Amino acid sequence: MKKYIKNLLVFVCICTVMTVFLATTNHLTAPIIEKNQIASTNKSLKEVMPKGENFEKLDITKLSLSSSITEVYKETNGKGYVIKIVTAGYGNDMIIMCGVNMEDVVTGAVCISSNETLGKEKTYGENFINKNSKDINDVDTIAGATKTTKAYKNAVNDALKCVKLLKGEAK
Repeated sequence: MKKYIKNLLVFVCICTVMTVFLATTNHLTAPIIEKNQIASTNKSLKEVMPKGENFEKLDITKLSLSSSITEVYKETNGKGYVIKIVTAGYGNDMIIMCGVNMEDVVTGAVCISSNETLGKEKTYGENFINKNSKDINDVDTIAGATKTTKAYKNAVNDALKCVKLLKGEAK
């Protein structure tokens, strides 16, 4: 019986030491991780809206937007909006950032995260630059990446609808 108690105490001590070690590591790295996430987001914002200078994140909880839209940023000088969309392609979720100016024209679109098999989503966003809602369906679908490109088109369409709603033009 004493052997079992001794083993239990050793196990509890090891768990306690590891918990303290992990908590300390988390405390030290959390600010660095948050800083890197902010820098990555700002890079994506500038990439999809090159003429944008400063962005503010909008509270979208009270808006009736598509469920795929997770974040909306407004360019503070009135140049447009950047919408973060999560959509399902062939693989798991794709996270797409799409910039739309005040004339309802796409300024840029980029896939910032995906698990798609062919990797076509990484450069497919370039096809949407300078397109409006009427032109989106004219963007060619890539053979062999039909689900991915269809999901991308739907995401860009959701972004354009979101901007119209934000501007009060949605019907």
